[in-house]
Amino acid sequence: LACFSTSSAINNDVDSASEFLRSIPASGGITLDISSSHKCAILTLHNPSRRNALTPSMMIDLATHIQDLENICIKENGGKKEFVALLLRGEGGYFCSGADLLLARQRLASPEGGAAMSLFMSHWTTRLRRLPLISVAGINGGVVGGGTELASACDHRLMEDKAVWRCVHVSHGLVPGWGGGVRMTRLVGRSAALKLLAGGLGVDAKEAFGMGLVDGIVNATNSSETLADDENFTDECLCWIEKQGYFQWDTKAVQAAKQVVSSAACDDKEEIALQRERNIFCKVWPPRTITKN
Repeated sequence: LACFSTSSAINNDVDSASEFLRSIPASGGITLDISSSHKCAILTLHNPSRRNALTPSMMIDLATHIQDLENICIKENGGKKEFVALLLRGEGGYFCSGADLLLARQRLASPEGGAAMSLFMSHWTTRLRRLPLISVAGINGGVVGGGTELASACDHRLMEDKAVWRCVHVSHGLVPGWGGGVRMTRLVGRSAALKLLAGGLGVDAKEAFGMGLVDGIVNATNSSETLADDENFTDECLCWIEKQGYFQWDTKAVQAAKQVVSSAACDDKEEIALQRERNIFCKVWPPRTITKN
């Protein structure tokens, strides 16, 4: 378990970043639903007018709910509800369009602002990845920029058949800074990662599945109600999780298996790579519009 601890210095920096982000008024939110009849908690991004772009308040919500889930897993013995999985989804027919760059240009444009956001999100996406729950990103509609980093932090990714995955960082003069560059490279390999991150290549669900970026494709629904589509997509994702066998076994056994896998992937090299990614991100921050040559 030593691998899962962080130094007090890092924690202090994350605490400072948290205070900074809390000081920025912003809309949007993230909710945690633990009422599912399945053994799966559900995190939902709520900022549909901005395609669920992450605002500072949403980043704080993410951290709060990850802590809640950590505590739930610790206290589960004898508890009323047991979980083995976590589904992360977006409201309004879209997963996530990354950081809210309009707000970022207004309130996070300083080097300190960019560094605080990068450290905070890298820290908490790592905590998300190391939860003793099987985490699944349900990508409906599409995912771009920092949204791809959030998705890559999960254990599995499911993609709606009409959705598109695009790392648009390069078009804003940026690189991933939340750990997504490291994780996507590990997922798809060096060559494909360069096409995604340096070339800005957008891939549809079939292409993403072929390169190992996502683990499954979910058929889109075509009702007249966005809410109904969201719920249908969620049901399809839960069915996929169930088919993997995660719900049928003892909760403690599944959580322990996840911890074993996390421990195998957790090493000093990963921590160094994440730190280097943040350093490079800070060198190119803030975002700007880049025209094609």
